[in-house]
Amino acid sequence: MQATVKHQCGHTSQVQLYGSSRDRERKMAWLHQQPCPDCRRAAQATETAKATEDLVTLTGSPKQIAWATKIQAEFLADMKQRTPDTDEGRTAYSLLKQAVNTKPAAAWWIDNRSNLRAALKEAYTAVLDEAN
Repeated sequence: MQATVKHQCGHTSQVQLYGSSRDRERKMAWLHQQPCPDCRRAAQATETAKATEDLVTLTGSPKQIAWATKIQAEFLADMKQRTPDTDEGRTAYSLLKQAVNTKPAAAWWIDNRSNLRAALKEAYTAVLDEAN
């Protein structure tokens, strides 16, 4: 069933709904509480830009850069969440961002996306040694 949904942001969109009438009603109620796809993408782009500010510009093809920027942003958001909000934690996170800046190739981020913590360990250690 094709339906028009008014989203939380006030925009409307066309959606295809499947399932029983109960499932469709539940999906419509959920969609009313969500931003539209365009607003969701804009919010994600803003979050990515915020997470990757102060970082070196990545090199590669436009598609590689877009993908690697997303990988970088997700990694840094995860690490920020894991880092305690103390002076030592903020220092460690700052050093991590310096280590991230030693890897400007988008291909490196894509190739190492499944194990970034281990892949960045050497760069982090080098930045830590340089700081001390």
